[in-house]
Amino acid sequence: METINKRTRIIYGIVLMTIVSSCGVSQSDYDKLKEENERLQYIEERLVANVEEFYNEKNYIFARHNIEMLNKIHPESPKNEEFKELLKVIEKEELEQKKDIFKGFRLIGEIMANKGMWSVRNYVDEFGEPKMYSYVTNTSLIHGTFSNYETQDSKLDVRFLIRYSHDILIRLYDSGENKLISRTVRLDENHTLHRSRITYTVLIQDKDGYRTSLIAVYNTLDGLRFDETESQKIHNVLMTGGTIKFKITDTDYPTIEYQFTIQNADGYEGAYLSMDKEQEYLRNKEWNKD
Repeated sequence: METINKRTRIIYGIVLMTIVSSCGVSQSDYDKLKEENERLQYIEERLVANVEEFYNEKNYIFARHNIEMLNKIHPESPKNEEFKELLKVIEKEELEQKKDIFKGFRLIGEIMANKGMWSVRNYVDEFGEPKMYSYVTNTSLIHGTFSNYETQDSKLDVRFLIRYSHDILIRLYDSGENKLISRTVRLDENHTLHRSRITYTVLIQDKDGYRTSLIAVYNTLDGLRFDETESQKIHNVLMTGGTIKFKITDTDYPTIEYQFTIQNADGYEGAYLSMDKEQEYLRNKEWNKD
């Protein structure tokens, strides 16, 4: 595609030759005029290329800006007429783009409105005031079973605390005693007490039967806490929704295990998006105090 105005180049050439032949302009002045001519030609080429590149990328704001710059700097460019028609096309495509954006916002709103079994809650300070951070949790306890050397298939309650996709905590409760199962002391098969940092293998099966295996470290104060990579894996499975099965096994003593099933994890995406918006609101509220 020819992007340089040939007539302009011819005019510049005639002007340069006339100046040199009739006025006795020095070689240095001639070189400066020639350099300026080439600079203007380059600017025209660059603006035309920018328009085509930004339009192809659907970056209509920058495409429009370069069309305006070309018309201002090079009003004689033949591309201006072509770009006038292109502006009409851009206006139509921008309108469709805005419609798609509105549809996207509406879809996000619909997703956020459907939280299913999940809730968004706030951490609070000593006076019950919400802190800057929220978290996603299951509205009602999830039920399962657990077994160890003292009991078999006892009732288990489970709660998720999800602050970020890379920060997930699972709390396990002994339903019969109504207490958090959180201890570093455990009995082995000989009923000997051990105090250690206990690790567990966690096997997750999603709604399609795909299985993910990961390792957790048992925290005495909080529950099962995962590193960023493994938290992200749990988050990704929860995002798929549907029925999700968990089997948690003591790494050193496989007879100690916990099992539970989320019957329908649908709505997790909506809850997670809502939490993100809630945290943004709380942060802005806190910063505005300053």
